[in-house]
Amino acid sequence: MTTSTRAPTDAGKLLTPPAGNPRFPLFDSLRALAALSVVLFHVGEIGGGNRGGALWPVGASLSIGVPIFFAISGFLLYRPFANAALGGRRRPRVLSYARRRVLRIIPAYWVALTALGVAFGWSEIFGADFWRYYGLNQIYTRDTFDGGMGVAWTLCIEATFYALLPAYAIAMEHLRAGRTPWRAVQLEVALLVVLGIASGVARALIGEAHGYAFPTAMLPGTFLWFVPGMLLALLSVAAQQGVSPIAAALLRPRNGTVAWVVALAAFGELALCWDRNAPRWLGDDLVTPLLTFTLLLPAVAGPAVATSLRTVPQWVLARRPLLWLGMISYGIYLYHATIMAWLEAHDAARIVPFSHWLGLAVTSVVAAAIAGAGSWYVVEQPALRRKFARPRTVPRPAVVAPAAESVRAGG
Repeated sequence: MTTSTRAPTDAGKLLTPPAGNPRFPLFDSLRALAALSVVLFHVGEIGGGNRGGALWPVGASLSIGVPIFFAISGFLLYRPFANAALGGRRRPRVLSYARRRVLRIIPAYWVALTALGVAFGWSEIFGADFWRYYGLNQIYTRDTFDGGMGVAWTLCIEATFYALLPAYAIAMEHLRAGRTPWRAVQLEVALLVVLGIASGVARALIGEAHGYAFPTAMLPGTFLWFVPGMLLALLSVAAQQGVSPIAAALLRPRNGTVAWVVALAAFGELALCWDRNAPRWLGDDLVTPLLTFTLLLPAVAGPAVATSLRTVPQWVLARRPLLWLGMISYGIYLYHATIMAWLEAHDAARIVPFSHWLGLAVTSVVAAAIAGAGSWYVVEQPALRRKFARPRTVPRPAVVAPAAESVRAGG
């Protein structure tokens, strides 16, 4: 069984995965939730809401948006590699993969960095270290870590993950050799869990020794946030190809509602960690991966956009405003912090006289959405169309069907 939908834009075509892989459209809405979470977290940081008051633990917990983005990348980018490996097909070509990644993040980032740098006088990005800022490696020296676009530290980590993922996929091919598909899945699940634990331990130890602002903001200390998405990618492929009844059972549509109940409880626990001043590793290394895994699960399991079998989480994620915000979420992420700081400096929060936080939140979300839309329609769309320069025909992506049912869109 397969389902399809008419997307509110042509994002479905431009963001289609490699040929032969289904598209998971509800991930667009997950991007929107992640972007809104980051924006509201920074509202609390800039507006002071995260430094006191009854709701400050909730505001501080909204930093979960960054791990959500990383988990989304882990799922969407690793799934084609896992799908090819378990299906006995050729893995995505590294050059094509690299081309897609560059076109997805670099043009919009360069435009935003240059425009904001000129507008706000970021002289350092045009100096001797310009190549660090434009090459997404400013996080590797203390002198440049805080320079340029503050949110770019996560893009640096993403770029590192992009570069290492094909090597990981090739290593997994050798590890799976001579094993049955189910044994190979079990082995890789165990390996990902071990790598996630190792990343968490490294993050905790380095963080305690040096503080969390610098050494932990690199891939070794954040890989555990990619692991939930990679695990879901592996389980999704195993369920689709009939390799694992356990994976198929886990990804049944009805489990999406239970998953979001768990995610909500995990978010509450994350807030309690902040409120009780618990060790940071407890929230970062234990609660956060559980939260992101369960939050993403409904977008993986079940009919992505069907009407008759849709669960509550899928109904929420299928809302057109969320899908649209997800489409422009990259631009929102790039511009929001700088715009927010400018709005705060010019007292824009006065639009809501009885609540400074709410006033800053409303003006920031609206302004960031306008900037994000401009980035999407003016920069990102034209860049992404270059993915299809050869061949000119754009294959229509399949939409994933319930994991427990037979599917046509696979491989």
